Amino acid sequence: MFGKQKQLGWWIAIAVAMGLVWASQVSAQKKVKPPPPPSAKLVNLGPGVPTAMNQLDLFVEIVGHNGAGVGRYWMVDSTGVLMDSFDLASFPGATGSTTEAQGINNHGTIVGCHGDPDLGWQSVRPLVWATPESLPVELPVRDDVYNSGASAINDDGLVIGTWYESNGQRSLVAWKLSVSDGIVTVLDSLVIVTAPNVFAERTTNSGYVSYTADVSSGGYRAFRLRLIWDESSQKILEVVGSRSQLFEGHSEAIGVNEAGTVCGTYRLDSTLMEAFAMTIHGELLVLPQLPGGKTKGKTYEVRNTCAMALNNASPVQVVAWADKYFPDSNQMTDDYDVRITANTSITNLEDEVSNWVDNSVADINDAGWIIGRTTNGAVVLLP
Repeated sequence: MFGKQKQLGWWIAIAVAMGLVWASQVSAQKKVKPPPPPSAKLVNLGPGVPTAMNQLDLFVEIVGHNGAGVGRYWMVDSTGVLMDSFDLASFPGATGSTTEAQGINNHGTIVGCHGDPDLGWQSVRPLVWATPESLPVELPVRDDVYNSGASAINDDGLVIGTWYESNGQRSLVAWKLSVSDGIVTVLDSLVIVTAPNVFAERTTNSGYVSYTADVSSGGYRAFRLRLIWDESSQKILEVVGSRSQLFEGHSEAIGVNEAGTVCGTYRLDSTLMEAFAMTIHGELLVLPQLPGGKTKGKTYEVRNTCAMALNNASPVQVVAWADKYFPDSNQMTDDYDVRITANTSITNLEDEVSNWVDNSVADINDAGWIIGRTTNGAVVLLP
């Protein structure tokens, strides 16, 4: 890779030198208007699928995968310039293994998973990269676990994920890590919830966790709880009374912020899903809708169907999917990714980026940066 960059540098140097000679010959004849400065609003990251990002003063780090079964890393500076990008290292000795990065904290520690395609989904195991340049190590799982992954990590080294057990149940799991000089030490792990199905989503520095569980009454429900690290016992503890089911009916929790506000989707009726953002006090924030209209003579409404992430801004900003709903036929179509400022405004991302890919928005940070995809690949959209 570095060789190609150096070769390209030589070609650029030659081209620039030739251009300067030509420019000196014609400048006396005609005044050339300089090109406009490049826009930093949309940063093209190249091929790949971004899943999560952090937020530092000088740069933002983004992780995901390259679209071909390899974990991917990008670094973008605070002005919107792509500084670095590369594939993450695979698990040592796992020839042919696929990897995916799902979360990154502000120390650059990355979590995700890897598995052997020949062995199927049962081979998937949770991974942690101490730094983007490090070789990954597996997080410990029980002997009866045959599928597992890590989905998020906070700045204190609290990791959340899920695993399948041999009895067919699935568990929400937490690990506590210490990372020093590129060495990962697992201090503790905790099985938090076991159910027919559990999906771990995100965690925060304040310890809030968003997850979805298949409850005994049937169907998925959105949950929030809070974890702390107890220094005296060196144990992960669930805060007493923090576990909360957000809706009585079908619902899914996805994002969570430092205040414990959770976003996701819930069922309005037998067919329609609605995006939500709910505070720690149970208040549903107002998520404005795009206006409806007509297409091919058919009237439609626009419904925010699933909120994918939210930040810590005030008011809170949410990124979501929004779909056209046709009341006459009771049908939905995938059409929009949107940025919402709670109780205030909504923006269709396609109005800002014409080739934005629907249902690709993945995360938003406190500065309002959004990651997703266009038809050209992975991107960051700056406010």
